[in-house]
Amino acid sequence: MLFGEGMLALAKQIILEWLLKDPCLGYRRLTTHVSNALQYQVNRKYVRRLMKEPGLKAIYCKRNTSKPHPQHEKVPYLLKGMQIDKPDMVWATDITYLKVEGRTYYLCVVIDWASREALV
Repeated sequence: MLFGEGMLALAKQIILEWLLKDPCLGYRRLTTHVSNALQYQVNRKYVRRLMKEPGLKAIYCKRNTSKPHPQHEKVPYLLKGMQIDKPDMVWATDITYLKVEGRTYYLCVVIDWASREALV
C-alpha cells in the first residue's frame, strides 16, 4: 500500500505535533510515533524526507565547554605583559590525536614561542 495524499498530510501533521511536544525528537523516534499513529509501518528515510521538505530538524543541546566549572580554581595568565623576544624563554605544548588507517596516534609538540619552532 502506497501513501495517498490523505496519508501524506496525516503523516506530516503527526510529525509537526510531535515536534511541537518535544523538539528534541529526531527522525528515528518520529518514525516510531508516525508508524504507531497510522498503524502502518513507515520507513525512517521517508520520515526524514518529510522533515527535510519544510526544513524541520531536531534541536540538540550543544556541549557547553566555554563555561568554567564553579569549583575549579582560576589560574592567572602569568605571561601577560611579558616581552618574549629571546629563544628558550617560553615553551608551549599541545597534544592532539590523528586517525590514520583506522588507528589513533597521539602527537605531542613542544614549541618555542620566540622562534615558533618545534623542539626536537
